[in-house]
Amino acid sequence: MTSKNSFWVSLKENNKRRVWLWILSAFAYLVMLPTITALIISSCKTNNMYLIEQFGEIAGTESIRKETMAQLLNVFGGDHVFLLLMASAAAVISGIQGFSYLYHRNKIDFYQAVPVRQSRRFLTIWLNGILVYLIPSLLGTGLSLLIMAGNHVISGEILRQTWLAYGLILLVYLGCYHMAVLAVMLTGNVFITCLGTGVFFGYEWMIRTIILNYQQMFFSHYSNLNQSDIPYLLPITMYIRYIDKRHNGQGSLCTIVLQLTLFAAAVLALAYWCYRKRPAEAAGKAMAFKVIQPVIKIALAVPAALLAGLLVSNIVGYNPLWGDGSAGFPVFAMVVITIVVCCLMQVVYEFDIRGLLHKKWHILISGVVVALIFLCFSRDLLGYNSYVPRADKVSSAAMIPPYEYSMYGDNYYNEDLKYIDRTGYLEENMYLTDIGTLNKLLQKSIDSLKKCKNLHGLYEDETAEWYTLDVVYRMGSRKTVQRNIYVNLDDPETLELLDRVMGSEEYISAVYGKMIDTLYQIMENEPEDVKLSYAYGNGIYTDKLSKEDMLTLMKCLMEDVRKAKFSETRQEICYGMLEFNVQKESGFYTMSQRKEFKIYSSYENCVAFLKEKGLYEERFIDPDDIEKIQVINYNYDKQNAETMVMDPAMYSDTMTEAVYYSDNEYMDDPYMVSMTYSDRKEIEEICSRLYPMDWSDSGFSSDREYESDYMITVYFKPESDVSLSYGGSAGCYFLKGEVPEYVQEDTACQE
Repeated sequence: MTSKNSFWVSLKENNKRRVWLWILSAFAYLVMLPTITALIISSCKTNNMYLIEQFGEIAGTESIRKETMAQLLNVFGGDHVFLLLMASAAAVISGIQGFSYLYHRNKIDFYQAVPVRQSRRFLTIWLNGILVYLIPSLLGTGLSLLIMAGNHVISGEILRQTWLAYGLILLVYLGCYHMAVLAVMLTGNVFITCLGTGVFFGYEWMIRTIILNYQQMFFSHYSNLNQSDIPYLLPITMYIRYIDKRHNGQGSLCTIVLQLTLFAAAVLALAYWCYRKRPAEAAGKAMAFKVIQPVIKIALAVPAALLAGLLVSNIVGYNPLWGDGSAGFPVFAMVVITIVVCCLMQVVYEFDIRGLLHKKWHILISGVVVALIFLCFSRDLLGYNSYVPRADKVSSAAMIPPYEYSMYGDNYYNEDLKYIDRTGYLEENMYLTDIGTLNKLLQKSIDSLKKCKNLHGLYEDETAEWYTLDVVYRMGSRKTVQRNIYVNLDDPETLELLDRVMGSEEYISAVYGKMIDTLYQIMENEPEDVKLSYAYGNGIYTDKLSKEDMLTLMKCLMEDVRKAKFSETRQEICYGMLEFNVQKESGFYTMSQRKEFKIYSSYENCVAFLKEKGLYEERFIDPDDIEKIQVINYNYDKQNAETMVMDPAMYSDTMTEAVYYSDNEYMDDPYMVSMTYSDRKEIEEICSRLYPMDWSDSGFSSDREYESDYMITVYFKPESDVSLSYGGSAGCYFLKGEVPEYVQEDTACQE
């Protein structure tokens, strides 16, 4: 009983040293947090009063209430970083302040003279550091919830998410708290402790940043797909990663609780071990353990030098992959920073300026390590660029083609109509098994790059059309190998390899099948607050489809896609777009989403069904709807050949280059010729060769280029249906080689 009482007495005595910390914590959680809660509620009511006038008293009030609850859930449900940062800051302050007596030799002597076991003293201080956060935050959260309840803006979801987030942030607090305590145990004064805590929080970020950026700088086949410099071994980023995954329906609560708990326990055990081993004479010194001084110095000097090399490379434009700049300045910066960091840290260790001249072998070791790391990247000593995974070691793979712009993007959604990142979606759902074909593409890319000094040489080859693909090799368990592959689409062998991959059932299922299955589920279980609509359009005309027609067309689409070849559809023009439209009421606004599928003329099943319904047209625009067509020819080729002339007056013997200027810089452009056509026959012929400007998508999936010299504007008859639904005019273009001869003659530049 006496022992128990003495423990509580120790807690009370220790808290006398923490009065200011209790006041600060109470102000943050018992004053600021409820005040912010009240401000959010008041702000939502004040800024959205117009909704009552717009929707009426009942509907408007309910809309304001829903919006207020959404704002509060964002803060108290853990999505907002406000509570996370508050807890992290409180943890660092509490950890450093609680054990700050270790900085003073006289205080250490006093505590050691008290008949209290070392373990109990640690437990007392450690527990008070938790209570100083736990009690105010618990009361402040409860008070904030009472304010929400008093304003009728609380729900079961808010209660559940608030206490769930509170528990997770408490674990984050423990992790950060223990990191600060460990920093105290390793150092001898508050200034060095603050620096050490900063290193703990930022070291992994610095290492990951260096690795990612040096790979990107020197490795041509490096893929930054889903690569991030966000640390894994940091409580704050563990929590943030969980929140991001939770938004995508992937976060595991048990996993994040286990991760945070194990991290906090491991750091606490290490801190306690250092506490037991810490010598009393460490008070006032920079580092408590002399043996780790050179290790820490080198561990900081090396990444600091490499990071300086990155910064200087960005400043001077050093980009070895493209053959730009020189490595001279980055190397010089790394040498200087290595020397400076080692010298300054030795001065800090000794608290003596003469430390600049001591421990020179630390500089030598750090410099050698920096040089080896830089050479590993710059000379690819580990063979990163030439590595091709063995097919028998790869379980499956995913190939991510280049993103290409479409009117509404290449979007993917889940069953709850939440947007899913395209790259993540394809990586998660694509399981290619033909690894040999992917390896051939990678090997061709490696061989092509070996023939060029840099990427400039690769892309300057006018006989090639280069694009990049990202490939993710799954090597078993959770290990993956990612590569950025350069493919030449003017190479028949490359096209044949791509046909194999993109024509495989695994690829088609990931790009089309999974999404279409999701759309089937949405159509079958259409929520009450969701309105679905379906349409087929060609960029000018749009026709609504019934649910049955949409289902049939999606089945036809899958049949056609399985028959199609990538190399063949590249030579075609997309003649139509199958549209899946979603409108969902969400309080203040209506959420609109759209998924599109391209329809080509070679898609026999789709075309047959569309023709049966009278929806498929060979021409994009009906001549009967056209009033006139304006064609502007900019004659760029002639401009490039004739507009640049040399001014003799500006040339002298001291000049190394001729100076050029445009002889019509301040005049109306004499090369631009405009012609308007209103004759029926001319309109019909021009109309048969027009394509909507929004569909000029020449790129990876399309090899059809358009005539950049010509800008065509089609003016619709005011009484036509298309004028009412689409607008009075539309921008169009001609494909290469499809400009009518009389249009070329009419709009040619006159001598």
